Amino acid sequence: YGSTGGSLIGGAMLRAGQVQQVAAARGRSPAQVLLRWAVQQGAAVIPSSSSEAHVVENLDVLSWELTEDDMNSLSVAKNERMRVYMPDPENAP
Repeated sequence: YGSTGGSLIGGAMLRAGQVQQVAAARGRSPAQVLLRWAVQQGAAVIPSSSSEAHVVENLDVLSWELTEDDMNSLSVAKNERMRVYMPDPENAP
């Protein structure tokens, strides 16, 4: 599982239309939006980064919230080639 779509698919969720729209509207990065979405779903997130700037950005997801409309928009994001959440990656298609 990867909050941004995972490295195997190149962080595809970072480029998803709904994510881009919410990020622009909230003045946040797509990664922050995805991490905040997961936090608001009650999921534990463990972001990683190769740069200090992104680590700082990733940690700044607790001081703001997504609106109900944002959450609904992101929750219905669809892409037939990936799953956003895979509780059992060993048995995922």
